[in-house]
Amino acid sequence: MRLARPLPLLFALLPACGRAASRSEAPASSAAPAAASSASPTREQGVPLFRVAIATEPVFVHDVAGSPLVATGAFLARLGTDVVQDPALLLGIEGNAEIVSVAGTFPDAAWLTAAVYSKLTGALSGKKTYRWYGTRWSPAASPLHDAPPLGTAGTAPSLLSTEARARELALPDKKTMWVARSLVGRAVATEVCSSTWVPLSAIGSTGGFLPKDMPWLREGVRGHDELDDVTFVVDDDGIKLTLGAQVPSIDVGRKVLGLFADRLGITGAPVTCHVPRVVARYDFDRRTGEPTRRAR
Repeated sequence: MRLARPLPLLFALLPACGRAASRSEAPASSAAPAAASSASPTREQGVPLFRVAIATEPVFVHDVAGSPLVATGAFLARLGTDVVQDPALLLGIEGNAEIVSVAGTFPDAAWLTAAVYSKLTGALSGKKTYRWYGTRWSPAASPLHDAPPLGTAGTAPSLLSTEARARELALPDKKTMWVARSLVGRAVATEVCSSTWVPLSAIGSTGGFLPKDMPWLREGVRGHDELDDVTFVVDDDGIKLTLGAQVPSIDVGRKVLGLFADRLGITGAPVTCHVPRVVARYDFDRRTGEPTRRAR
């Protein structure tokens, strides 16, 4: 009988076992060395470990029952056999926030504490607690017995695994995340994002008029057969309507942005991680630009 292959373990490079420290309290001298590359394993107690993700800030693994989570700066993702960037995991977290700790049981009773920084001065202005409610975080007063403990902590900007990854995953720093949230209200996408989205243009408020055709959109994409896998839709987030593109990868998303950046004044806009609530869709032949389906 064949035995099932064990799943790889993923975890941050941590200081001494059992030590608890907040992000701001960890001394720089305690940082453990990161592995040279994903091809050169780090050994710890005889176990070969491979660096599978890198960041410019400390990487933290939070042992949340039901769904272990990895955090660095303002980035938060699920852990399994690989990192998975779920767009919902950052919904509801407000302002320039940095993930401090996540605890509890996911999704029934998970709590998150975020450090909040002033948008004007960049100084730490306080902390805010959230509770997970089905599909997003909502501000909540944390009862004493449910208070998230202090952010197990990591001091190295790496995530390690017992199995190598094809290439190291680059995790965005908090300032990049903050800028994207300020510009388009979404998280920056990484290659492990489960739904990659390119916001192009705000076209009105929720419940407002939906154009039956987008001539400038058809003209811009005409002749670009490489964009056959891109779907142009209108997203309704409950406040505004946004025309954007669902794309299969970050590289394709950048191509779409490149086509419309000057026309729409969105140079430097990020490819984001977001699941749009689709209220309209625009289909047209990529070779001729002629519409094949109008907005619904």
